Amino acid sequence: MTEKMSPEAGSYGGTAPAVAARGVSCEDWPVKVDIYSDVVCPWCYLGKRRFEAALADFAGRDEVEIEWKPFQLDPSAPEAPESAVASLGAKVGGEEQARTAMAHVTKLAAEDGLNYDLPNARIVNTFTAHRLLWWAGAKAGRDVQSALTERLFAAHLTETADLSDHATLAALAADVGLDGAADFLASDDGVEEVKEAIGEARALGIESVPTYVFDERWAVSGAQSAEIFRDLLDQVANATIGSDAGEGGCCGGGCCG
Repeated sequence: MTEKMSPEAGSYGGTAPAVAARGVSCEDWPVKVDIYSDVVCPWCYLGKRRFEAALADFAGRDEVEIEWKPFQLDPSAPEAPESAVASLGAKVGGEEQARTAMAHVTKLAAEDGLNYDLPNARIVNTFTAHRLLWWAGAKAGRDVQSALTERLFAAHLTETADLSDHATLAALAADVGLDGAADFLASDDGVEEVKEAIGEARALGIESVPTYVFDERWAVSGAQSAEIFRDLLDQVANATIGSDAGEGGCCGGGCCG
């Protein structure tokens, strides 16, 4: 960017990685955007909505390829659901602080048309949900994977669904036209692939989500505004991101980490 963004950690904390930038040429189109996220991350859903708004207003939108990549905010989270207030409260100094943080991101999400119900959300281990997203991409392609990502975000953040429950996950998959999810979830398919993908995120230095990696070259973290996302897309298209592009930051709305 022409001006380095100042990091501002979001209500759910976290600082963002710096991923080395390399020059982008117009010959590199189409550009691939890898989006690292966790399905229980409220900033990730907000970032998704803002990125979509930027993309809708971007002339080269048909040349942008998006792939959702797995990240677990808490790999040690139990399979059985627990209160989001209690879970976050244990990390931020109490349930009052957790409710304050939730109210902050809920207000911001509402401005983008998202109706969060975070106090009633249930925190679970998200590995199985990420396996389902991996399967969706492998079975039906990136568009269906993106549709399932949307459905999982909405289910957790607005409908307080239990994303560890296989029957719930299979029903959510069916909502986007995917049959056979129950049989897949009963198998071990995708376990090693998702483990490897999560390991790759850590190897890249990604410690907070959402993180957007453009063409495997440059990354920015946090639920950026639609304007910032649009600016980034324009700069990639016009080959203006170079070695002096600056570091990624948890800017303009925050991230989970």
